[in-house]
Amino acid sequence: MTQQEAYKILGITEEEIEAAGAVPEGTEVAGASTETSQSFDNAFQNFNRQAVERLIKKKYRQRILSAHPDVQPEEETEYSAQLLNYAYAYLKKNGWYDGHVSKKSYQVKSRASKTQVWDAPVNLRAWREREIYSYAEDSEGEKIGYFKIAAGKYIWKTEEDFSLFQKSIFACASQILEEVERKKQIYKSERLRIQTLAALVYLLAQQFLNSTALLKELGQEQKADAEGNRIFLIPAMLELTGNIQAAEGEVISPKRLTKHRLYVKNSQGEELGYLSFRDDCMYYVVIPLMEQRRVKVRMKAAEGKKAACQKLNFYVKLLEKDTAGMPESVNLQIEQLLNDYTR
Repeated sequence: MTQQEAYKILGITEEEIEAAGAVPEGTEVAGASTETSQSFDNAFQNFNRQAVERLIKKKYRQRILSAHPDVQPEEETEYSAQLLNYAYAYLKKNGWYDGHVSKKSYQVKSRASKTQVWDAPVNLRAWREREIYSYAEDSEGEKIGYFKIAAGKYIWKTEEDFSLFQKSIFACASQILEEVERKKQIYKSERLRIQTLAALVYLLAQQFLNSTALLKELGQEQKADAEGNRIFLIPAMLELTGNIQAAEGEVISPKRLTKHRLYVKNSQGEELGYLSFRDDCMYYVVIPLMEQRRVKVRMKAAEGKKAACQKLNFYVKLLEKDTAGMPESVNLQIEQLLNDYTR
């Protein structure tokens, strides 16, 4: 999708963009210094951007309301809500009107298409397809829900809201478990069902997240080690489980990895707590890589205790032998999990 295509979908003309972005007449100051003129230019550039942004938001809200089935249930609109959301998200991500075009693109279809296409790589070995969701907004820009825009074995990209990705994986896992229960005509305790569903969600997430690629994309790359292994810094927290805390700058080591949670210890071997991440998606990136022994980690306490947690400098070394591929054993783990559940 190009910027011009996004404008067309939202019903925005070049004349409207130019009018919103025009510098008002009479703003030049006669005899102003070069420095003063430059300040005016900067100020009006920012003003113009804000004016164009307001225009785009206004047009988007008008069109998304008209495309909502509850508003016009019998009338077919020119562009679907999915396509309107694509266009708006494209402009928001790539610059409202400065001509910048991202290298990343979206494949879009009109409402007449039977299948919506999501522009993302696929994992053909994944156990099941998953649904892709997008948020719907009201006229004030508030989120009023979400809806399906595509389905397939699509790997998650940062363009997809991660909370909606989590909903997608949970829905996929729930569907798989319900199908097994109907087929086997079984009813398990609520506790066992919840435990199995949580384990299934964790496994399915691994099939739709390329952990190695995401580590390279989201981590802050550091200087490689002597063997050429790449190292990344990730914002992390130490969730304290007792009264012991690490001193600022103290080296912290992994102690145990239990139920997909990494517990750490200080130099005296005392357990301090467990690792957490500011960005939820990093949990599904780092922990599986550790479980698969594809990385090594190093930690330092970045500051003193605040409430029940401490900031960490968390370094992840990607081992040279790693091939950046998707794990191949997940389907076997899913099969074993479902077999255990139906016994």
